[in-house]
Amino acid sequence: MLKKYDISFLGLKEGEHEFEFHADGKFFESFETSEVREGNVKITVLLEKSIRLMVLNFTIQGDILMMCDRCLDDFGLPVDFKGKLFLKYGEGDDEAPDDVVFLNENEHTFNIAQYIFESVHLSLPYKRTHPNDENGESTCNMKMLKKLEELSIQNSNHENYDSRWDQLKKITNN
Repeated sequence: MLKKYDISFLGLKEGEHEFEFHADGKFFESFETSEVREGNVKITVLLEKSIRLMVLNFTIQGDILMMCDRCLDDFGLPVDFKGKLFLKYGEGDDEAPDDVVFLNENEHTFNIAQYIFESVHLSLPYKRTHPNDENGESTCNMKMLKKLEELSIQNSNHENYDSRWDQLKKITNN
């Protein structure tokens, strides 16, 4: 399945070469740790080839389906990522940056699936919630928000209050 994300550079002349790929739900399902449920992502790779170095310029754009952190409903989230990956022939260096990959002399293909997966996930915001509408109101599932409000600690009744917790709170506040 991920073999279609191979870039073969055997026989390519020096200069620029463009490749296009597509990532959907099946792509993201291929990774065990994926947080993305579904997706429609276009990947454009501009490969700049020279004798000992290849530079892969990535443009990743599209939409993915994520679970809202607030109401747990799925919602569409746009993805827009630009990045570079450097492929060098030669021995690996422990102090090389993360965006440099060393290839041995007999390698003529490079699979970009892992890089695409990581780039999409690293471009996600920390807080993933439904966007607000044009009036600034949340578009989250209102039933779920009301249920969360009912169950929140601030709104719970205090008839089951245990004063022993006050003594423990004093310890943690010191």
